[in-house]
Amino acid sequence: MSDNFSLHENYSDEEQAESGSDRAFGYTVGSILIAMGAIKSFVAGAVSPIACLIFAVGAVLLLLGIMAPSLLATLNRLWLKAGSAIAKIINPIMLVLLFFFVVTPMAFAMRIMGKRPLRLAPDRTAASYWIKREAPESGVSNMKRQF
Repeated sequence: MSDNFSLHENYSDEEQAESGSDRAFGYTVGSILIAMGAIKSFVAGAVSPIACLIFAVGAVLLLLGIMAPSLLATLNRLWLKAGSAIAKIINPIMLVLLFFFVVTPMAFAMRIMGKRPLRLAPDRTAASYWIKREAPESGVSNMKRQF
């Protein structure tokens, strides 16, 4: 888009996502990795080298979160950027899936049942589409408790 063209609404996403504290990052990711390593070992029935690696990385992150959270600042920022990049890809996909697997079947079901909530089809027998509205009451009682 050129700089001269502007819309009434501003659709740009200029707001930066706030990163959590480095300590919370170490606690959270470290705990999840420790749990993943333990679950992998439990499911496999034996401790594998990959499970040990996952467990060790989780333990290091957890210990850094406890003792020196400032060392996790760069990793925390990279994690946030990776999450934002993934969200830009996943969000449109999820919205499309939601539309085609939830909204569209509901619309088909409503049409099969004969429901038309918007009444978009023309009614050739109607003299007018005007919806008659009753005149509002006038007087002092109408001015009290307006909202």
